Amino acid sequence: MSRQFGWKSRHDDRSKAYALDPALSGLQRRSMRWSCSLYLDQFDDPACTGFAVCHEAAAEPFPVPNLTAPHARALYHRAKELDQWPGEDYEGSSVLGAMKAATEKGWYKEYRWAFGETDLALAIGYIGPAVLGIPWTEAMMEPASNGVIRAAGATVGGHAILCVGYDAASKLYRLHNSWGISYGLFGDVFLPADDLAMLLKQGGEACIPTIRAGC
Repeated sequence: MSRQFGWKSRHDDRSKAYALDPALSGLQRRSMRWSCSLYLDQFDDPACTGFAVCHEAAAEPFPVPNLTAPHARALYHRAKELDQWPGEDYEGSSVLGAMKAATEKGWYKEYRWAFGETDLALAIGYIGPAVLGIPWTEAMMEPASNGVIRAAGATVGGHAILCVGYDAASKLYRLHNSWGISYGLFGDVFLPADDLAMLLKQGGEACIPTIRAGC
């Protein structure tokens, strides 16, 4: 099956005022995995931003129950109305647009941004999952047998995906994808920290809900 992407990159400068709490910088990286029992498949729909945010909402620490693929697609279409681009005559959207749409639904009361891999590791370790929007490369299409992907080869699109874990020993991030359970290890893959740092520097974004509906 030809997989669709759908993440569009353009940072809103106002997001710079909503970085993670500086107090996190005094903490040490630690291993953490947040469970997400929902495995949605976007198939050929370029709605990855809606799917990634739905996966985040369904994950620990305060999962929203009973989310389905139609919820994800509706979130994506609302994201296009709220994102940084005029009109809706285009495919894809931003993480920011999808987070705005989720906030309208009451899933989140606040979200902030990690502006680098170190901040992301601390956010995963101490706050919760993160919704990533990153360039996607050829090598990331086919995970190794152990589920590891590498950010090598030409960029083939932009993809939004949920980051649910970080392992401090192996320096691998665990990503929960929206391509069904046949991708990677039951839908999840592992990306080295150095690779993710590079993708974030290439215009990627990482959004972390900090106040959730269950708080």
